[in-house]
Amino acid sequence: MTTFHRFVLHHRVPDYLQLGWMALPSLEDTHHGRWSTHCIWLCECRPVEPGKQAADEWRRSLSHMDADGGGN
Repeated sequence: MTTFHRFVLHHRVPDYLQLGWMALPSLEDTHHGRWSTHCIWLCECRPVEPGKQAADEWRRSLSHMDADGGGN
């Protein structure tokens, strides 16, 4: 499985979580952890970044998967 990783500024983490990213504790107690959270994308689909266009595309892909029985 391909995974994608981002160091996300703390104030943007909720935007990433809402789109399906997961926050990991790997940056806690580190220099980078002062400003960022390590987020990971585990979906088999293309990763979605915050922003209206990306979120709209992601929602469309989910509705397409529901319509054809899970994307198979």
